[in-house]
Amino acid sequence: MGYKYHSKLLKLFNKNELDLLMKNGIHSIDKEGFVNVIVVMTDKIDAEILTDCEAKYKDKALIINANQNDSEYFMSKEKFWNLFKSSNPEPYETIIIDE
Repeated sequence: MGYKYHSKLLKLFNKNELDLLMKNGIHSIDKEGFVNVIVVMTDKIDAEILTDCEAKYKDKALIINANQNDSEYFMSKEKFWNLFKSSNPEPYETIIIDE
């Protein structure tokens, strides 16, 4: 399936990177049909990549570290990508909710 990505995601990741994240994560699609949130869970990191950002970050997506025992809340793409590429996906269950 081909996905349409929100422009803020495309400012942070290229399409091939986003496609890889989509294979290993769960996502949300906005009313216009664009992926606007990707959640990735691996053995090394749990992260949320989102476009609904605070005003000072409004021009691009943010990567939020969801690991509660890590002191770094916002992550750089480089740090996230290094952790993601060196880790194994965690299993998850997908539930589809239509509004």
